[in-house]
Amino acid sequence: MKRFITIRSGADPFSELSDLDLIKHYRESGNKEVLGEFFNRYMHLVFAVCTKYLKNTDSAKDTVMEIFESLDEKLLEFDIQYFKGWIHMVSRNDCLMKLRKAKREVNIEKWKIFRNSDVENASVLHQDNEEEIAINKINGSFRQLKSGQRKCLEMMYFQNMSYKEIATETGYTLKQVKSYIQNGKRKLKLLVKDRK
Repeated sequence: MKRFITIRSGADPFSELSDLDLIKHYRESGNKEVLGEFFNRYMHLVFAVCTKYLKNTDSAKDTVMEIFESLDEKLLEFDIQYFKGWIHMVSRNDCLMKLRKAKREVNIEKWKIFRNSDVENASVLHQDNEEEIAINKINGSFRQLKSGQRKCLEMMYFQNMSYKEIATETGYTLKQVKSYIQNGKRKLKLLVKDRK
């Protein structure tokens, strides 16, 4: 697995650039040192998020490296307006995917045990299955929201940002932010209900 080796020096040409300028520079030049600068700036944040969700220091370290190693493609693929919030969301989602995958593996083991035992174990398996179905419904419905609604809801619920902070980051008016959030929540409830 490749590792990021970054050395801070007084002559670091990237340390004064904003996150958006770094992204622009990377897209234009492909200079991999930009990835090291992002690592220097946000490794502690990403590690904190991964540790919070994975509850295991070694798994968190591995996940941090995987996230930063994937940056070279993601910086080109995504339209990132607020890197700190974006990397926080990517870290959280990556951890949740790992947890779901681990849960699926546990469910497979439960199924093997259930298949070879009595009917009393069926309720445990059924409950886990219902949770997985509910998560899939919400994820599928969330992707159907309009981009403004989705963006505002992500910032509010995944990044714990206030209405005012969302307005500042997105350029929307405070009224637009409130409208996107209210309409987005209403639409999300309807979409989840329709998926039943």
